[in-house]
Amino acid sequence: MSKWSDKFNALPKDIRYIGSMLEAELRIQHLKFELARLKKQYQQSCAEIKSHIARCENRLRTEDKDNG
Repeated sequence: MSKWSDKFNALPKDIRYIGSMLEAELRIQHLKFELARLKKQYQQSCAEIKSHIARCENRLRTEDKDNG
């Protein structure tokens, strides 16, 4: 164990409980931030793909008109 683990384990049980709950809350907060970041990145990727699809479809329509 690290010196920090030893120091944490030497604390009274109620203090360790509070520290553990705080750590859990912080972990949840960080995970929510990461989830929001990933969702934003996903939405941007979807928008880029949809835009590319639209450009390709427009090109196909233009070519059909020119060759039709």
